[in-house]
Amino acid sequence: MEERWTAFVDGRRLERVVEVVTVAAFLEPTCACGSLCMGRYRFWYERAGSLFMVEVDRIRLGWALDELLEAVPPGGYAALPRLARDWNEDTGWCGLGAHFGSAVTADEVTAFAAALEPHLDGPHQNDPPHDRPHRGVGFTAALQDLARAAVAAGAPMWAMED
Repeated sequence: MEERWTAFVDGRRLERVVEVVTVAAFLEPTCACGSLCMGRYRFWYERAGSLFMVEVDRIRLGWALDELLEAVPPGGYAALPRLARDWNEDTGWCGLGAHFGSAVTADEVTAFAAALEPHLDGPHQNDPPHDRPHRGVGFTAALQDLARAAVAAGAPMWAMED
């Protein structure tokens, strides 16, 4: 599906028209109006003019990242994957300057997915489903598959907060 991305930077309007192929979407409307008013995170690689993308809503990923950060032992923050630290610090792919995405590597995406797996798709036998609605969705596997596909295509990866 064609999308028009618009950003206003230093008083200038910037646009990019892209063809998006959604590989997997984990988007749950959070408002009574039925829209994604809290936004989403997007991960993709580009091939032959199309963006092959995995999307996840901000609430779902935010809950999982909060759990990940709460589980970090003292002195263990630096060992977190860069994408998790960027999210926590509002930099890199989550920074204000990433209007049309920020370059990430397949290795960074894979490490990010692996760190999130216990908080999104891993065993959670002690959690009633209503306590952790963001669990068991398959997002981390989709993200790892996307990284493998990008490597196979020899394509760089991107991520953004939208």
